[in-house]
Amino acid sequence: MAGIRSFSIFQRSPAWPTNQLGLPKGSYSRPCTCQLSRSPKPMPESPTRTDLSLESGNLINVVSLPRAADRKYSARTLEELVESIQTVLRRSSDPASTLNLIDTVQRLGISHHFEEEIDEQLDRSCDWNVGEDLFATALRFRLLRQAGKHSSSDVFQKFISKEGKLKDFLAEDKRGMLSLHEASYLATKNEEILLHAQKLTRTSLQQLMPLMSSNCSSYVAQALKLPRHLRMARLESRNYISCYRKEKNFNLDLFQLARVDFNMVQQLHNTELTEIWIDIVEAFLVEAKWFNKNHVPSPEEYLANGVTTGGTYMALVHAFFLMGQDVTNETAAMMEPYPNLFSVSGKILRLWDDLGTAEEEQERGMLRQAYNAIRTRRGFQVKRKREST
Repeated sequence: MAGIRSFSIFQRSPAWPTNQLGLPKGSYSRPCTCQLSRSPKPMPESPTRTDLSLESGNLINVVSLPRAADRKYSARTLEELVESIQTVLRRSSDPASTLNLIDTVQRLGISHHFEEEIDEQLDRSCDWNVGEDLFATALRFRLLRQAGKHSSSDVFQKFISKEGKLKDFLAEDKRGMLSLHEASYLATKNEEILLHAQKLTRTSLQQLMPLMSSNCSSYVAQALKLPRHLRMARLESRNYISCYRKEKNFNLDLFQLARVDFNMVQQLHNTELTEIWIDIVEAFLVEAKWFNKNHVPSPEEYLANGVTTGGTYMALVHAFFLMGQDVTNETAAMMEPYPNLFSVSGKILRLWDDLGTAEEEQERGMLRQAYNAIRTRRGFQVKRKREST
């Protein structure tokens, strides 16, 4: 069960007791021996909660925090599904199917459960012969590049004719051209073949879009607008979970795991948002007490509190995870305590905001505490500092 990863961004006050795997204590059932199934089968319903449905188009129908029974049910379901898919990933030997499974797992936002299995399969894929399968060739190239592994762009030479065009047999390979187009965005500066392939596939895909199904044309339109690796991973996963049922290779176990995982992470995010808003409100209360008692704090005391009231921690934490970093044990540990970069940015923002409105607030009798503290304790010439800034 090394594949289960914990989810929480803020570790200072867990939403519920957890074991070493990041799951609720007492949530373990016997090891699951089920295999991945492609035939529809009903998902067992929670006896106390039924908000894990995507039927309405909403991944979260209820924003209230989960009860203990619901958390235990969701964690047990998650554990069983992860075990099943881990087994399939380890045993998979068909190149195209394995690569497609890895790509699907990543798009569904559940790859953090299978980091070791994915890494092993990608290392193995370097020796696979995918022939003239453009889809598998481009997909392998992209997955390896995204994982920071070596992958030469020379593998695409066999798909380009002497005239510098895509070979004729690729004319209607929509899947392959889309895969090549997505891979082309991972080109380095001197990889002209990928830059050229990007232009060719863009033109071909635009011409083929009217002939595609609505589901396929939607994927193509998104790829032409913004490459997948530049999108916000969390939002991309949410959108793809809703669309995944329409896929030809739809797999119920993957869908159920993505659904349960998304809801569990979302529930933890609700708890974390509650905590950080409590921190902000308490920091505002400190300022209110200072004002009520006519207390002038030291600059250090004011800034320590002002970093929180400015909302910098909330904004930067969300930007950090939404715009580039997955929620893993390592990245979560970086937030406790908050990095110095966050604290320094918060101090700059707080002082900049206070100094920018100091004169107007002084005229209204609403002078900010930072201005007052600095002026009183250190005798700074604030006006001069504002002008030099």
